[in-house]
Amino acid sequence: MSLLVCRPTSDSSDSDSYREEGPRLKIKKIEEFVDQIVPHYSNKTFESHFRISRKTVEMLEKSVLLTLWYLSNNETFRQISDRFCVSLSSAHCVLTRVLNFLLTLKSEYIVWPSTNEMKQKFIDCCHIKIKKPIEQGDNYVNRKGFPSIILQAICDADKMLTDVFCGEPGSLHDARVLRRSNLYAMAQNPNYFENYSLLGDSAYPRLPWLVTP
Repeated sequence: MSLLVCRPTSDSSDSDSYREEGPRLKIKKIEEFVDQIVPHYSNKTFESHFRISRKTVEMLEKSVLLTLWYLSNNETFRQISDRFCVSLSSAHCVLTRVLNFLLTLKSEYIVWPSTNEMKQKFIDCCHIKIKKPIEQGDNYVNRKGFPSIILQAICDADKMLTDVFCGEPGSLHDARVLRRSNLYAMAQNPNYFENYSLLGDSAYPRLPWLVTP
């Protein structure tokens, strides 16, 4: 019979530290417990072991998956309700409840950097309406159906413009305008955004110096 003896360690600065001496006990693991055994439990057995009904667990899992899908994809509530086989109102209710629960944990897991640690600027594009050019006029028609040129601008927290790039045809996507701008070329220098980063909407790609939703 082996005996586990616990005694203070002599080389530790903490007088309350202990160590185990003797052979380590090997804990036998139940293989495939979740995948193979639990699914075969009856509803009564499942509830007796987990103290919660199988239906509630399935509902919680579905709620979490629905919320993660909404946060990870650009889909409407109608598309989400069809995908998860729930009504529009149920989809909205589930999402609201899960997000509200997550928000109660924000102070524990989310720590915002101070203004001294990170300075941010903001980037976006707008369309300046023009008369449709005679040559290649269709290239200037934007997604809203009128001809325009695109203005890309960056501003700081004081609403001061710090960079402007203008003149690209209205049909171009914001991400492509960024790649064609002088800013993108300068950003290839890893030290260019050393003192700040850019915040952009979902139209932009996620880059080391560009934060998107």
